[in-house]
Amino acid sequence: MKKRLISFVLCLTVLMMSFVVSVGAVSPAAPSGVTSTKTVSAAALPYTVSYGTTDGKTVSALTAYDAQTLAALQAGCDGVTTDSVTGIPCQVYEIDASGTTAETVVVALHAATVQNERMALKVFNPATAAWDTLDTAVTSGYLSADVARATYADASGKIKAMVTPDYVTNGSNRFIWSTDQQHYAEFEDLNATYYAIHEYMVKEYQNGTAAYVINTGDIVDDTPHMATAKAQWTVADKAFAILDKGNVPYGIASGNHDVGDYPMNNYTHYLNHFNASRYENNPWYGGTRDDNKSHYDLVTVGNVDFIILYFGYGQGDQMELLDWANSVLKQYPHRAAILATHQYLRPSTLQRTGRADLIHERVVVENENVVMVLSGHYSGAGYRTITLDDGRKVHEVVADYQFVQKESLEYYQNLGVKDPTHSIGSVPDCNGEGYLREVIIEGNTVSMHAFSPVTGGENPFGARDDVTLTVEYPAANRFITSYHFTAAALGDDGEIDLTKWAFGDGSAEYAHIPES
Repeated sequence: MKKRLISFVLCLTVLMMSFVVSVGAVSPAAPSGVTSTKTVSAAALPYTVSYGTTDGKTVSALTAYDAQTLAALQAGCDGVTTDSVTGIPCQVYEIDASGTTAETVVVALHAATVQNERMALKVFNPATAAWDTLDTAVTSGYLSADVARATYADASGKIKAMVTPDYVTNGSNRFIWSTDQQHYAEFEDLNATYYAIHEYMVKEYQNGTAAYVINTGDIVDDTPHMATAKAQWTVADKAFAILDKGNVPYGIASGNHDVGDYPMNNYTHYLNHFNASRYENNPWYGGTRDDNKSHYDLVTVGNVDFIILYFGYGQGDQMELLDWANSVLKQYPHRAAILATHQYLRPSTLQRTGRADLIHERVVVENENVVMVLSGHYSGAGYRTITLDDGRKVHEVVADYQFVQKESLEYYQNLGVKDPTHSIGSVPDCNGEGYLREVIIEGNTVSMHAFSPVTGGENPFGARDDVTLTVEYPAANRFITSYHFTAAALGDDGEIDLTKWAFGDGSAEYAHIPES
């Protein structure tokens, strides 16, 4: 697809130098060469620019830049930066398109943000009152969009465009943690519980009262070698499709029931349903190792920028995986890291188990931004706060509700279930009852509470379910820098020279380079 990038520099060399001096970002790679030059009919449109913050949905009261700053952005400059730690910084350009009847307004700018973070060009849609993302780039580069005037101009003919770091958030300070849901897939009459808790998550996300869902594994009960496993994966797939349809950001760490016990892990079913292709186009999905066996997500909850790193079951002792995890965490030193894995802490003894010590020694200790490790696997709940040699505190938390039965047998009988005891072999009470944990971020205080949106029950493990932690986050780093901005009405009188750059992959970009 061709991308028109109009009037983004006075001098390409000067701007590349300004990246090093002002931002320290890596400049985009130079094109392989100019292949042609053409002129299009377009007239520049006037605009004003203001700055403020956004929470992902709304924009704060804006402050207008002065005339000198506006002139610098119109001509191309060393960079105008907006930063904030109380919100996501943004710059809003109000374009006056009232004097044109052109169907398309081209918006283009040259910008930069924090290393390895994504930035976005968004345009306000008056009909939906939403900021639509029309283009993105990582670290630095050129953003542009063909903006349909009929869709985006307001009644007065104004179009609002915003450039901002593209942090994934809906403004909520709460995420939901689910784990060990396997019995909802095992028992047909509990399938409805699986679906109900995910429908609850969608509702909370869409209401802005939950920003993200963490799952620490065992989403089915029967291991891959069992003939009954395939049907359970169909149930789990249907349950998580509810989150997909609701656009809820979430991540999963596979458990031992999902892939079989270590070291004979079998990821066949898991990868048939939950491979990277299911997630790679979502804005919160950061990246993966080995087709989503392990992966990481990037989300902002309660004004804290998080990286959630998921270790798939049986993957924790592979040195290549630990090296990958370290390389990822070191790309985001400004994000608070939560590690999510299935088996880590035993609630009865509050000691790490299995391969957890290796993750602790090779990942937790080596990365100063790790603040918390979440796990399931063992029925019960518990947590401990450990202090590392450098004085840093890390919180290890475990929860697993798969054997909870707080409701009476009469409750189940009234539901018409086939077996109110829900026994597996000699083990009864394999109910779960829809219990989840909410994790609420309020500054440096993180509180956890267990509840069931299905039964209305709370904290089945008592005080161990009602947790308050003090968390020290790494220093936030948020900024957006603009170097040049242009808006033009295509088809109106006036001419803009477009130079076509060809790239090795066959794609092309168009850029206007004014005379020096």
